[in-house]
Amino acid sequence: MLRMPDEIDGHASRTTTSQGTDAWGDPSVAVLRCGVEPPGPSTDRCVSVNGVDWISTEETGTSWRFVSYGREPAVEVLVASDRIAGATVLSEISPSVSTIEQTRSCVAAEDLDEDGLPVETPGADEQPADGETADKETAAP
Repeated sequence: MLRMPDEIDGHASRTTTSQGTDAWGDPSVAVLRCGVEPPGPSTDRCVSVNGVDWISTEETGTSWRFVSYGREPAVEVLVASDRIAGATVLSEISPSVSTIEQTRSCVAAEDLDEDGLPVETPGADEQPADGETADKETAAP
């Protein structure tokens, strides 16, 4: 298991009963699972936080699911969005997740050619500064 923060936004990490998991808050505001199946290319929204790409999907009106993209094993985090911002959770855990080798990254739809392959663009390899996020609309190989 990756070394995760002891606390996220005042919510302490707590003991879990499943291997490769972590949780913060009581009741939980965020639950993390390491070793999930890596997602393939997707049209779901992708955000980049501290150099880690995350595919994000709304699970319910008060819950979001984020899965790391381009890293194996993948990491999944469920966030109670009515109690904590997803960006807060991701900014705290992304430094740990960034230690997993990145093999792919998200790209925007306009950065794909007619075959759906990424095209080279000037500055495409630039990453946001620590603590910043970058929204991308499409994940691609």
